[in-house]
Amino acid sequence: MKYVMGSNYLKRLIREKINNPSEIEKKITTYFSKEPETIIVEKTITELSEITGASITSIYSYVKKLGFKGFQDFKIKVASNSLNDDRLDKLTILSDIDSSSSVMNIANKIVAYNIDLLQDFYSFVDEKRLEKAIEILKNAKSFNFFGQAASSVLAYDAYIKFLRLDYGCNYYMDYHVQLINATKLGENDVAFLFSHSGKTNEIIEIAKKLKKNNTKMIVFTGYGNSELAKLADVSFILSTEETAFGLEFVTSRVLYSIVVDIIFLTLLYGDETTNKESIKKIRRTLEVSKKNL
Repeated sequence: MKYVMGSNYLKRLIREKINNPSEIEKKITTYFSKEPETIIVEKTITELSEITGASITSIYSYVKKLGFKGFQDFKIKVASNSLNDDRLDKLTILSDIDSSSSVMNIANKIVAYNIDLLQDFYSFVDEKRLEKAIEILKNAKSFNFFGQAASSVLAYDAYIKFLRLDYGCNYYMDYHVQLINATKLGENDVAFLFSHSGKTNEIIEIAKKLKKNNTKMIVFTGYGNSELAKLADVSFILSTEETAFGLEFVTSRVLYSIVVDIIFLTLLYGDETTNKESIKKIRRTLEVSKKNL
């Protein structure tokens, strides 16, 4: 399958949106206009700052002026319009890494990429979605966690966190058991569903069963147009360049964990006294597994 490189996408936006540019904007425009889009989207915001001589804040403001929600939104959409066979053959979206890369080179790339994601966090998550999720969860009878393959790790991690709160929590690794659990849930239960692609058949079947039972669903995915996202009561669309290029989510998992942590801590402090007692009980119970020194 061939993709045509959208080499004029960014240039067109610059012509439309950047009028009477400042000196700093001229520097950014010069680089963006001469460099292939596929190269630009491989750069972190820090690298672009070093290359153009513009501050990180200036680059962020520039892409916002182009009409993007933030830096990651800019990279995703430019990447989506610049698909080519070379990029599709990459193992990850991290640039400048190959078999000759040192471990510290790889470490620096991963850290820089995650810093970019975190700096642009509010492009992915808005307050209304978080508040709606919390409202659904506050009065729930039970929390139930679903995920397959790599996404099952995220579901299990979330389950372990929420298990510390004064709520009933359920997680089953086996798909058939997950499906059985879904048939038993009702309108007073809440399901967390994790699927980066949003099109895993098993998770969609679970979601359909939950929908039929009027069970509230909070979905974490990388694709907003997926069937899974459309079935959700609340969906967190955590799209990155990995999403744009159809790659496995290696680095963007940090976003999933952060959203889960935000929800967890909000619930934790929403009923601090009860949850503190729950955590104390868990700690006392776990003492038997610890060796006295």
